[in-house]
Amino acid sequence: MLAVVFATAILLQKYSGNFLFQMPVALALGFVFGQFAFLAHDTGHEQVTSNLFPLVLVCYFTNIFLYGSLTGWRIKHDLHHNEPNNLALDPDCDIPLLAFTREQAENKYGVARFLVKYQHLFLLPISTLTTIGMRLTGIQFLLRTRHPKTVLELALTGVSLLGYTVLWVSTFGILKAFIFMLVAEGSFGLYMGMTFVTNHYGRSFEPTSNTDFLTKQVVTARNVGSSFPPLDALIHFFYGGLNRQIEHHLWPYMPRCNLKRAEQIVRKSCKEIGIDHHVISPFGAYKEIFYNFADIGKHLRSCDKKKAYHA
Repeated sequence: MLAVVFATAILLQKYSGNFLFQMPVALALGFVFGQFAFLAHDTGHEQVTSNLFPLVLVCYFTNIFLYGSLTGWRIKHDLHHNEPNNLALDPDCDIPLLAFTREQAENKYGVARFLVKYQHLFLLPISTLTTIGMRLTGIQFLLRTRHPKTVLELALTGVSLLGYTVLWVSTFGILKAFIFMLVAEGSFGLYMGMTFVTNHYGRSFEPTSNTDFLTKQVVTARNVGSSFPPLDALIHFFYGGLNRQIEHHLWPYMPRCNLKRAEQIVRKSCKEIGIDHHVISPFGAYKEIFYNFADIGKHLRSCDKKKAYHA
């Protein structure tokens, strides 16, 4: 897919010259980067193999094509898997421009506080920044820790990013290259952001350190799917298997091709013991998240009105 996107962009520039035709190509490039990210995620979880050599290759592959640190991501991601939706321990709940509970919203200040008041409206624009934040977090990890791979990962990231920039500048020129890369990056960020947001947000945000493992993993996540098999298969591909987030959290090492079969077993078991195994359509999931974010924003606006009234 990456080769097709690159070739299409170069051929369009050579034989058409109309830069507007490149916008769908830039959007497609963001989608391809998203598929790369899913493969890196699966390999980082050892779903593909537990052999060291392929894992190391994917680590460097991530540096080259995604300009981030798989090493740093694995450490952060393991914390998320251990304590999902625990505001004190889950790093994925610490997003400066969003709030996932009313209490978290009340502790926002400045620009972040304004954005949280209307976060249901800003969710899509903020999502376009998802991958920029991921990359910056990975680079910060490499710079702040004395990891054995730090120098090599930084070198691979820097050289590949430079090569990526030179490729588009030489194809389009500086201004058009900047626009093309901006659209591709926004597409990639939106794809990842709108995929990740359905996994846990809008579900239980309770301190869960003392809760049993099964309950902790099931009630904090949701599955996204369809009863129509072809559509369900498309959703599974689009979400990189993370549409079955509950089963992924119960068995992080399970290959994505087995998650659907596991879902049937888990759903039956949860029904027998009275645990909410939440499965919903993509539209339903986004609706739940939208209303949850809107409620938190409304609460914060109400708090600020009361403060202004008393002042």
